[in-house]
Amino acid sequence: MLDGDIQEFVDGLYYGDGRNFVYDDMEFFIQGWHIKGFCYLVLELFVPFHKATYWECLSKDNQECVNKFLEAKIFKGKSFWEVEKNITWIDCETNDVKKATEEYYKKHPEEKSFLEEKEKNYRPIKLSSLPNEEKEEAIKLGYATLKNGELYDEDGNVALALDFFDWYNEKFKNQENSD
Repeated sequence: MLDGDIQEFVDGLYYGDGRNFVYDDMEFFIQGWHIKGFCYLVLELFVPFHKATYWECLSKDNQECVNKFLEAKIFKGKSFWEVEKNITWIDCETNDVKKATEEYYKKHPEEKSFLEEKEKNYRPIKLSSLPNEEKEEAIKLGYATLKNGELYDEDGNVALALDFFDWYNEKFKNQENSD
């Protein structure tokens, strides 16, 4: 790993620490959250004007999420361990992500269509894929309704796991802090 210690980088992932890094001229951000007994680890790719979710894992075990990230073949068909010598750890998001991304697309035009296709086909983790106790709680608390085997939020959209966890944390934050 360039500009950082690989062991420190990986160790921080187990605690959910955010990490910005560059691989093959592309800038990434990875961070984990512990939400209602789950670990949610997400890798985002900075592209012009927004961040695109590139990879994610949801598990009851944060070690499982980190290990899946380290072994996933998500860096042009290679794992983190296979490319770590070419990864540069950066302190924070670079100031000119748009310019850097546009420069990258000029050098690698095929990547733009690959990333656009990946983002188009990205499917976030649905609330309905969680264990039954979580789904039942979401319904009981009034966050979601069940229709035709799928859970929907109050706006009629398919309910997503992370959205439920965010809602849950916000709704019960004050209650948990007072316990």
